[in-house]
Amino acid sequence: MSIALSTVKEYLKIDSNSFDDELIRMIDTAHAMLTGAVDNLDILCALDDAIKKKADMIELMYTA
Repeated sequence: MSIALSTVKEYLKIDSNSFDDELIRMIDTAHAMLTGAVDNLDILCALDDAIKKKADMIELMYTA
């Protein structure tokens, strides 16, 4: 479960769709890094909203 493209675009103040493919690759890479570092991340995020919010912030940090 990765951070939403719309969240990244809002944070970076990107209105156009021209960078969507690049942003999606960056989001996927950030998610892969995080899931590689934390066992069962998707399960933990599903069980605890606070963990999900922190994981989203970390993915946003790596994407931005």
